Amino acid sequence: MKFFLLRWNPNISSWKDADFRKALAACRSGSDCVMNWSIREWSSLERGDWALLCRVGCGDDDGVVMAGRFTGTVFEEDSWRRDGTKCHYADVDMIFVNDPSISGLFKAADMDIAASGIDWHGGHSGVILSPEEAEKTALFLAEALARLDNPRREGFATSRNRGETATWLASCSLLSDLCPKVKADVFAKKKKSSALDFPRLVEEGCEIYFDARDVPSALALADILRPVSWEGVFRVDEFGAKDFNFVPVDRRRRPKRTVPAACPASRRIELPDGRELRLEKGDLFEVAKEEIEGLAVFLPCGLTALRSVAMAFLSRCGVPVQGNGELAFFNARPIIGRPLRRIACCMYVQHRLYDLNEARTILGEAFAAFEAVGCRIVGMNGFRMEEGSEQRTLDLVRDWIATHSDSTIRKVFLIDKRTGFRTAK
Repeated sequence: MKFFLLRWNPNISSWKDADFRKALAACRSGSDCVMNWSIREWSSLERGDWALLCRVGCGDDDGVVMAGRFTGTVFEEDSWRRDGTKCHYADVDMIFVNDPSISGLFKAADMDIAASGIDWHGGHSGVILSPEEAEKTALFLAEALARLDNPRREGFATSRNRGETATWLASCSLLSDLCPKVKADVFAKKKKSSALDFPRLVEEGCEIYFDARDVPSALALADILRPVSWEGVFRVDEFGAKDFNFVPVDRRRRPKRTVPAACPASRRIELPDGRELRLEKGDLFEVAKEEIEGLAVFLPCGLTALRSVAMAFLSRCGVPVQGNGELAFFNARPIIGRPLRRIACCMYVQHRLYDLNEARTILGEAFAAFEAVGCRIVGMNGFRMEEGSEQRTLDLVRDWIATHSDSTIRKVFLIDKRTGFRTAK
C-alpha cells in the first residue's frame, strides 16, 4: 500500500479556494467528496492507495486539507495548466475535508514536526512518500483522528457527514495499511504477553479481541488507542503472523464469540421472479456441492484457515483462465457428482476491507463470469467490509438480481461456516 502526497497551491491551480469551500460545505451537508487530481508518479499508482492533499504556498494556512483513497485507474487528459500539454490524473474518494486555518487540525507547522523529511509548503503533486515517512505521517493522522472530540467541528467534515464512524475507521485503516512497524510490534508484544493460544486461533480463523488498555504500556500505540472517546475495543481481524487489520468495535455492541445453538443451519428467501437465495451455515466447499455450478470465493485479508483451504482447493480443482489482479478465474476440473464449471476467487491482494462500491464491482465481475458459461446456481461466502458485512453482502446480491432479470443465474447460496448469515435479513 502506497501513500501519495498531493499538493495544491490555490494561487496557481485551476481549482480555486472557492471550489474547496464548496467541497467542504457539501460534505457537511451529507454529500461525498470524489475528485480527481494530477499524479506525478502515476505509473506506480494502484486502486486503494492512500492520498493526502495539502495546501501549499499560503503561509500559515498551509496544511492537510483532504485524505482518502484512489478508487480507479490513472487516465490522461489535458493539463490543468491549459498549456496544450497532457497530465495523468486519478480519482480519489476523500474521507475528510479540512480547513486548517479554521479547524486548527493538521497545520503544516504540526506536520513539519510529525514528518520532518517531507516538504509541507511546496513541491510537485502526486509523489510517493517513502515507507518511513508514510508511517510517520499515518501515525500522526491516526492519533489525531482517534483523539478528535468533535468530528463536526467548524472547518472539518467527513465524507457523507458520517462523523465519528468515519474518523474511527480512518484511524484504524491508516494503522492497518501504512504502519507495518507498529503492526509488527503489536503482534510481537501481544503474542508474548498473552495467554491465548495464537496458533490454534489463527488456524481456526478466529477473531482475537483486545482492549486498548491491554496493549503493553511500552508500546507507543497505546497512547493512540487509549484516549478513544467511544471506549473502543480494537478487533484484530484475521490475526496472522504477517498481517492483520485494526477494526473499531463499540464495547456495548461487541459480538458474541459463539453462535447460539438455536441458530438455523439454513434459511430460504424467495424472490418475486421465482429466483431464490439460500443462507447456509457450513463449509463453503462442501455445502450444496452437488448443485453449485459457479463458486465465488472472497478470501479474508491476512493469514486465515479459509485462505489456506481455498488455495489447496484451487490447486486441486481449478485450472487458471484469467484474472485482473483482484479477481482470479478458474475453470473447474471435472469432478464426478459435482456440476461445478467456474470458480472466481477474490484474492484481497491489498489486504484491507472493501467499501460498498468496490464490493459491488467485484460481485458484478464474478457473476458475469458465471453467466458467460451458463451457470444457473451459484455459491459464495461474504465480503469483508467496513461494517455490517453479512447484511451488505446479502443486499448486494439482492440488488444484482433485481437489475439482471434476464440472467441465467436462478439460485444463489450465501455460505458462512460460523454464522450462516444469521445477522442478515
